[in-house]
Amino acid sequence: MSVNRRRFLELSFKTAVLIGAGNTLQTFAASGFSLPKKDRVKLRFALASDGHFGQPETKYEQMHDEMVAWLNAEQKNRGLDFAMINGDLYYDNKEMLPLVKKQWHKLSMPYHVSHGNHDKCSEQEWEQTWGEKWHYSFEKNGATFLVLNTANEAGKYICPDLDWSKKALEKFQSKQHLFVIMHITPFTWTKNGIPCPELTD
Repeated sequence: MSVNRRRFLELSFKTAVLIGAGNTLQTFAASGFSLPKKDRVKLRFALASDGHFGQPETKYEQMHDEMVAWLNAEQKNRGLDFAMINGDLYYDNKEMLPLVKKQWHKLSMPYHVSHGNHDKCSEQEWEQTWGEKWHYSFEKNGATFLVLNTANEAGKYICPDLDWSKKALEKFQSKQHLFVIMHITPFTWTKNGIPCPELTD
């Protein structure tokens, strides 16, 4: 069955409710998996991406309102330490930057962002809006997160800054939990991935 991008997004947003709705997660997990008790969870975060705020012929405002409501409900239910909004926050037009920031500011938890190929703006404009450069790191509850950039100002896919990434990976190599977040995969898992062998090595 063929699914166009808009229908895929609609299905994805609806599925997020199921994935985030307490024990419903078990339906999607390996057999025998059950969620640990709330007081045994060291760190819990949500990851969302490709909101494409401002994309023509989509209900982008409604979809963002729904996603924020679902994440806030999950925060109230089992709790979330933060949300990671992983790229393509808006759709090409940088005039959407302050508008999409206003949407994500409705979250009842802290959040972090990464730069995507549709987030067409300079790194300076990005930093002025979000307070972070395209490459940065942060720590939460003993876990370290590296956020790497995979697109230039014009939206072309690129490999992350190798020098910055190498230094960060070396700096945090002793961490027990290290998450590397990037919008485009450094493998050709999909047609949108690009090979970055120096990074993956």
